[in-house]
Amino acid sequence: MSNKRAPIFLITVLFSLLITTGCGQPKISGKVVYSDDQSPVTQGVVIFHDGNNIARGPIQSNGRYAVESLKKNDGLPPGMYKISIKETQVNISEADLPVYQNMIDKKYESPDTSGLSLNVTKSQTFDIQVERFQK
Repeated sequence: MSNKRAPIFLITVLFSLLITTGCGQPKISGKVVYSDDQSPVTQGVVIFHDGNNIARGPIQSNGRYAVESLKKNDGLPPGMYKISIKETQVNISEADLPVYQNMIDKKYESPDTSGLSLNVTKSQTFDIQVERFQK
């Protein structure tokens, strides 16, 4: 190999390594529904906690979520995660002030009380059923 081609070859090899190693994090997605009638939770965020870091996935209007880590679509490092869900519906009062209303049981707001966990080893679908908030 000539000396002129060596830098191009080296750059190509390094780029290939970055592509193959940078895309290996598992991706977690699924749907959040109410346990009583299987209707979708229409807003909020699903949060994966590993003890040191968190990864979030916004809940879409159809109940679907996809967990992202530090950058968009980069996935989660493998490991055991506790899961919490933050979901509040905002209504506007007659005085044009926001009124926040819990729609799911408050136990899901903490990873220690939600009862939800997942051992992430590969990309997978993880559907979640939640109980409605009881007044």
